Amino acid sequence: YCTKILLDHVSSPDKLHLVEASHPRAASIASILEANPKLLESHYDAPPEGELNKNGRDASSVSKQVRQALELAATNGELLVVCGSVFIMADAREELGIVEPRDSAVIAEVAGAGLRSSQENFGDGKTKASPR
Repeated sequence: YCTKILLDHVSSPDKLHLVEASHPRAASIASILEANPKLLESHYDAPPEGELNKNGRDASSVSKQVRQALELAATNGELLVVCGSVFIMADAREELGIVEPRDSAVIAEVAGAGLRSSQENFGDGKTKASPR
C-alpha cells in the first residue's frame, strides 16, 4: 500500500496531511484510514456533512489541507512534499499559487474538454453544441 511507503519515510504519522478528492473514483478519507489505522494520527478533516458535493465528498479538503500543511512546514522549517493522484494535484497546485496554462476555448470545444481541473465530472454527457 502507498500508506505504508509514506509511513516508512516520515518520523511520525502526524507529519502527514491526508486529503479527500471530490471525484467519486478517488479514495475517501475513511477508506484511507481503514487501509492503515496508523494514519489516524495524521492531519485530515472529517468532511462536513452540509458541505458535501454531489458525490458526497468534501470539495475543499485538498485546499484546506495544503494550506494547513504549508503553514506548519513554514512554522517548523520543514520541507513540504505534495504527492497524489490526478484527482488532487490540480487543486493542490492551484492552492500553492501555481498558474497552469489552459487550452483556448476553441481547442477545448474541438477536444470536447474544457475542464478546469480533475475535480470536475468527466464524461457526464452534457456537451455544449456550438452555434453554426
